[in-house]
Amino acid sequence: MREIEFELGFHWDKKVQFDLIVHRASDRVYRFIECKWTNDSDQILDLIKSFKNKIEEFDFKIQKVICLNHNPSSNIKTMAQNNAVVLITPDDLF
Repeated sequence: MREIEFELGFHWDKKVQFDLIVHRASDRVYRFIECKWTNDSDQILDLIKSFKNKIEEFDFKIQKVICLNHNPSSNIKTMAQNNAVVLITPDDLF
């Protein structure tokens, strides 16, 4: 597996906030990461739906990622897949 070099940052302004952004990645993909430490599926589904609006001002290749503290339900997995959102847990990172 090829390693990807990257820098890590965040984006916070009055209109749009992101918990983490992976940028200047060697694969030229920006990863916008939102962290949700909740089991409330409605909150997670709202975040999945809102990602589209949050990224529309950015004009480059983006991967939408949500980091959850638990394994998501099949409903959340389906919604994420339908909206091109990648779901991860901290186990995927470490």
